[in-house]
Amino acid sequence: MRDTGVVSKRGDEVYRVLLDEIVRQVLPPGSLLPEEELAKRLSVSRTPVRDALTRLKLDGLVAQRPGGIAVVTAIDTERTIEIFQLIDALETYMVQLAAHAAEHEEFGVVAAAYRRLLDESGADAPDLDDVLAVNDRFDGMLAAVVSNRLLVSPLAASRSSLMRLRMQVRQDAELIRRAVRLRADECDAIAAGDADAAASISHQRIGEALRHALQRLALDATNASPKPVLTASLHDDRARGSSVTDAG
Repeated sequence: MRDTGVVSKRGDEVYRVLLDEIVRQVLPPGSLLPEEELAKRLSVSRTPVRDALTRLKLDGLVAQRPGGIAVVTAIDTERTIEIFQLIDALETYMVQLAAHAAEHEEFGVVAAAYRRLLDESGADAPDLDDVLAVNDRFDGMLAAVVSNRLLVSPLAASRSSLMRLRMQVRQDAELIRRAVRLRADECDAIAAGDADAAASISHQRIGEALRHALQRLALDATNASPKPVLTASLHDDRARGSSVTDAG
């Protein structure tokens, strides 16, 4: 009889390995992911590979080709806009719930962790890996405080689908510093029980991240040759056309 717990654990391990390889573009867009070859390379059966690929499809990182072979998807502009809008709707609501929760003051510790990163880095950007570690702490605390899987699960999947974009901000010191400052302010607002302020800062932070993501996607796609690209704000019903030089 198959031990489903072991299979699930192996599926999680395979998922994390493939997610990391996709994010770091060891597996770039267009890479084929045949189950049998992955199972052999990772020394597992095909079942955990299949489970991992299913999760990656839900994250939008993998698609199914005719014939059943999975392939790593490209970073799609329209999907990026849609995902940021979903994250904004979910996370901005969740930080309001967190501000009303009994544990809201605990977010002050996370705010202090963000400000410590800024203080220790001086005029430079904090190390992105350190920032992401504090982000993970914030995400985990938010999920635990809200404790609603119908909100938490789609938010986690949406974040996974955007992890590749995180790798593009490593050299942008001012962007990282501003994002960390907004994160710290957001946590302070939650800790103070100010739901409106927390929601406003969350919406601002996510909107700025979307605009930066669209700029980077446009530049990557054009190699500095201006072409029509999509720009959008989080509250737009439809994306608008502009040139790369106009995207702001």
